Amino acid sequence: MPPILTAEHVVRRIAAKYAYVDDRGGVGIRLEPAAAIVRQYGEQFPRPRERRQAPRASKPPKSDRRCSGKSAERALFLNLGAKSLNIRA
Repeated sequence: MPPILTAEHVVRRIAAKYAYVDDRGGVGIRLEPAAAIVRQYGEQFPRPRERRQAPRASKPPKSDRRCSGKSAERALFLNLGAKSLNIRA
């Protein structure tokens, strides 16, 4: 089993092996070998399982749904009329 790498260990290893100073004094990192080390570090951790989406809530009962236009006016009229006459709608 290979040794477990820590994030700090990965950074130190990349800095020691793949960092360089160019002729103008600029500092750089050779990306391809550094990426390989980062990939190796990432492979230590298993990927989490994909979560299933929770079931969506069902539609509310028809009496709770909002309606618009003529049907809304009709429903309001019928509801108000039934209340004034003490009739259950």
